[in-house]
Amino acid sequence: MYDPIVIRLELTIEDIWYILQERGEEIKNRRAFIEYLRKSLPDALDAHLYDEVKYLTNAYIDTEQCPHRRTQTYTTGGYDLIAGQVYDDVREITVCLDCGAQLETETE
Repeated sequence: MYDPIVIRLELTIEDIWYILQERGEEIKNRRAFIEYLRKSLPDALDAHLYDEVKYLTNAYIDTEQCPHRRTQTYTTGGYDLIAGQVYDDVREITVCLDCGAQLETETE
């Protein structure tokens, strides 16, 4: 049996006002609006959460089944000279352009 996935979401009044400000909206009765959100938001999020789980499930399955045909290799890191010694953390990372998976490099 798996442990449940617990999600805790905290939305502050400041978050709500910031969202409204971004939209350029003004609420006449702020207290009634907050009560409306308190009543309506849990059900709205519950319905939306189901859609998000479906989307993430499909994305995960696509990633599992991706043949990784289109890839790009990136070089990261650099060199440092410390006390006359050269150190590096250079490495190559190969990423699938279709699914975004970071692929293991084949060792020779």
